Amino acid sequence: MLSHTLPLRDRTGRSFEPTDEEAVELSKVGFRFSIFRPGREACHLSIPYETVIDTARGTITVRQPEEGEALTVRVLDSQEG
Repeated sequence: MLSHTLPLRDRTGRSFEPTDEEAVELSKVGFRFSIFRPGREACHLSIPYETVIDTARGTITVRQPEEGEALTVRVLDSQEG
């Protein structure tokens, strides 16, 4: 599983649109994109991917399965924190 943590900035929802700089950074560590044209139009990650927002730390972690790997999602209940 590819995983990379970035600053949360002003993001509030689960949708993730990386800046050009973030897209280049994610590409360098192996993330795949359906659209990758930094500076010319938006860069979009290939699905599946997930985001984990940590408001306490002010970060967003992006996870994408490696080629041939399935994405598994674990839902935390309020007591697991």
